Amino acid sequence: MYAATATHPYIAYAVQHVSQFNCNLGNAHWTATQCVIQYLYAIKMRSLVLGGPEIKLTGWVDSDWGACMDTCHSMSSYAFSLSSGLVSWSSKKQPTVATSSTKAEYIASCHGTKEAVWLHSLLKSLGHAQDHLSYIHCDIIAIQYPDL
Repeated sequence: MYAATATHPYIAYAVQHVSQFNCNLGNAHWTATQCVIQYLYAIKMRSLVLGGPEIKLTGWVDSDWGACMDTCHSMSSYAFSLSSGLVSWSSKKQPTVATSSTKAEYIASCHGTKEAVWLHSLLKSLGHAQDHLSYIHCDIIAIQYPDL
């Protein structure tokens, strides 16, 4: 699970969803797992290349309200790029049940903002302090996170 999502962020949701059924895997789950493995095998020679004229941190946050039919928990997802390459991403169930899609978006935005704060401090400690605002794009709002 870690190897697949650490190298290919766009399959994080599929891997996370199938991983929920590790204890009681059915035929449909096994078929979905095989599809993910076949996809990874087909694209094994592709890679991400980081680079660009400036180091600029940008984030995207989204939620899927009531995604889990069993528990009614929503999914939170975020992705952060540094210049032209993805450097951080996450897709997981929210810890509480959101009573509206707006609340689900705010919970997801909170998780994304925490990651942005951590990435800003990491970049600063590596000698690449952000001189400008980092944008976190969301369905409801656009958060401007200033450098602390």
